[in-house]
Amino acid sequence: GSCQFLIDKEGKAKSKLYTTIFPCKEEVYLTLDKEGANKYGMLGIDGREIVPAMYDVISPSSNGLLLVRKSADGKFGFLDKTGTFAIADIYQYAFSFRHGLACVEDSEHGLWGMINPQGQTVLDCKWKTIVFPTEDNPQYLWAVPEGSEGYICVDLKTKQPAFGGEYKWIRNFNADAKGIALVGLDDTHIGCIGPETPVEHCANTFRGYTDYLKEMELSCNDQWVAKIPFTEQ
Repeated sequence: GSCQFLIDKEGKAKSKLYTTIFPCKEEVYLTLDKEGANKYGMLGIDGREIVPAMYDVISPSSNGLLLVRKSADGKFGFLDKTGTFAIADIYQYAFSFRHGLACVEDSEHGLWGMINPQGQTVLDCKWKTIVFPTEDNPQYLWAVPEGSEGYICVDLKTKQPAFGGEYKWIRNFNADAKGIALVGLDDTHIGCIGPETPVEHCANTFRGYTDYLKEMELSCNDQWVAKIPFTEQ
């Protein structure tokens, strides 16, 4: 089959042959070598092989780190751009960094937490589910405690539940209006909640989601809930 390699401005080859080369952020490429088994590695923009094709999982770089796993029964960790483990491969599962945080699952209990690019624990691995943030340096995250089915708001500074109750579905803080998050008590009741609006009040009206958001932006400090047919998260 066909192979790929990097060339310089004069069209001369500057890397060895690979089955596939994937462009990546932060001055590296991901490589795929299908000889024997599908294995991935890392290539510098100068054509130098930084990591040979030895991982069965490798992600595009984020926050300068690449998520990797060596084998199907191995653990997940993070490489830096030199191919060195910046965060050891100790996690049962993990996701790439987004907004400076990565969700990781511990190997012992199968529960989720969060780490920063320095490998420091931001949120202990004691949660059944964690929702990825949609902004940098979030103060609050949504998580489902072990043994529960509902989402609660967690303060990342204290690593403890912050305010509000338990909700069937949620949207991240500041995703729709500054300072608040949309929450759902059930499939038809949605409300807004925030540090200054910890209690919801019902409104016996029906409105479309767009109209709801327009009104909410004008009333983001109010305490109210709209009864509308909206079930997306």
